[in-house]
Amino acid sequence: AVDTFYVHADHLNTPRVITRPTDNKVVWKWDSTEAFGNNAPNENPSALGAFTYNLRMPGQQFDQETGTFYNYMRDYDPSIGRYVQSDPIGLEGGINTFGYVGGNPLSFFDPFGLAAQCDCYKIIDVARDKLQSINWANKSDRSGDAGAGFGAGRNKCNLFICDVLTEALGQCPRRKLSLSNGPISAGDWANPNKDIPNFNIVAIPQPGDIAAVAYGYADASGHVAIIDGPGWSISPGAERVGQSQWPFDKTKKPIGTPVFRRCSCPTE
Repeated sequence: AVDTFYVHADHLNTPRVITRPTDNKVVWKWDSTEAFGNNAPNENPSALGAFTYNLRMPGQQFDQETGTFYNYMRDYDPSIGRYVQSDPIGLEGGINTFGYVGGNPLSFFDPFGLAAQCDCYKIIDVARDKLQSINWANKSDRSGDAGAGFGAGRNKCNLFICDVLTEALGQCPRRKLSLSNGPISAGDWANPNKDIPNFNIVAIPQPGDIAAVAYGYADASGHVAIIDGPGWSISPGAERVGQSQWPFDKTKKPIGTPVFRRCSCPTE
């Protein structure tokens, strides 16, 4: 007979808990107490007997003899949070040829031992889930949780972008020299000379990309939105989050040359 068990994974699809369906008792548990995986799983958490399960972070399998994780093209050593072998493409993969996912295993993973994979694809889904929400509307008061600059009557397009990115990726670009540590402005997104890590400028936008135009509003430096598809974007307005043909329809304000940026995974 074949026994069936339920594997419960975290946001990166790393197995964390295994239960048996007959009574939902936990037979195996790997707590995320160490970001780089340098902690052993509990193979008998409910005193039901040892349960062996060797899958680790996405694409990895534990090797009991070496203590490393087989990661297809390379072997990963959780005790140092690095690969045992250098990157097969050398410095083209980044200055640290032994590094794992740019040193950020809470947000990224590497299923083949070649390059970090991330959740950029989630951006458009998260943005669409927020359609019709009033949380970022001009009329809404977000000063309590987001800061004084996001009270009622204030534009919140940059806050919307930050909240979507945080939900999709675990973080968003923030102002480094600000005491509030708030999200970068629409003007920052629209500045072609500004380097925004992991958001490169592209010529032809696709769903999930960021679109921004600089404009001198009284309370904002421009407008920023998320591309929803050919000719459409998602951003908050006066009443709620909605879809618009801005910036493709040149009659929609603010009028200007849009800058499009695309999420990318970090290099090592």
